[in-house]
Amino acid sequence: MSENVVFNEDEQEFHIKSRKILGEPETPTMIRLLLKSGAAKNEKQALIILLVAVLFMVVATILIIWHPNPNADIVTAPDGTKYSAKEYFRLVDSGHDPLNQPRSPKE
Repeated sequence: MSENVVFNEDEQEFHIKSRKILGEPETPTMIRLLLKSGAAKNEKQALIILLVAVLFMVVATILIIWHPNPNADIVTAPDGTKYSAKEYFRLVDSGHDPLNQPRSPKE
């Protein structure tokens, strides 16, 4: 069961080609920018840099969205008094809303 496998050495170079629509260049622009700036030596390194950047952005987005805000349950009245959410709703239920106080005219 031995098979003769022949590798074409010219095709082992890694290349990314975008679709040729309306005369677009073959190499995507972001990869060309990374190559031109010297951040990557070849297209494979440029692709790895872009994938790491995307992964970093996804993780950062998840952390920002799911990170608990310690001030989320604090209500601040116009006079600067701070109430916890439970205390604020207790005051509103008793008929006193600290956020909707009549304002006194400035002298």
